[in-house]
Amino acid sequence: GKLIQATFDQSSPEIHHPFRSWGMVPWVTPTGAKLRLGDRVIVTQNNYDADIRNGDIGTITAVYSEVQEDQSLGELMIDGRPLPITIDILPTLELGYAITIHKSQGSQWDTCILVLPPYAEHMIDQTLIYTGVTRTVNNLVILGDSALLRKAVERGPSNDERKTDLAAKLAAN
Repeated sequence: GKLIQATFDQSSPEIHHPFRSWGMVPWVTPTGAKLRLGDRVIVTQNNYDADIRNGDIGTITAVYSEVQEDQSLGELMIDGRPLPITIDILPTLELGYAITIHKSQGSQWDTCILVLPPYAEHMIDQTLIYTGVTRTVNNLVILGDSALLRKAVERGPSNDERKTDLAAKLAAN
């Protein structure tokens, strides 16, 4: 995500927030990214008061040079709704340029790049591939070894492979 951010909006204004007597400091996400105007972000925790949910994806559409009367530091657009970015919301935002297939469920985009790294071979199955492929509306680019993709499809759903002793424990009671 940081590489994509650096490519597209490195010169955009950063979000700042008041911190003790230090004045206004840049907002750094828990993973170390500085949020900027125009950034694509993902919400990582529910905030019912702000009407945002874990997994919501939006864009930072305004960054203010001063804290506003409503305590907002900027504005976030999620599903066409403008939401004030406050000090309570900032810790729940991460860069949303690159997300996992798991976090992408329920969303679709015009173009998707699906990355299949070899180190994830043990968790890539037919179901995960299906979910990743169906996130795109028009354009899909798959990056990875074609053998890994073939194995995942041939493997089928990995939940069929799960072995537990739950049935035995239930029968024992």
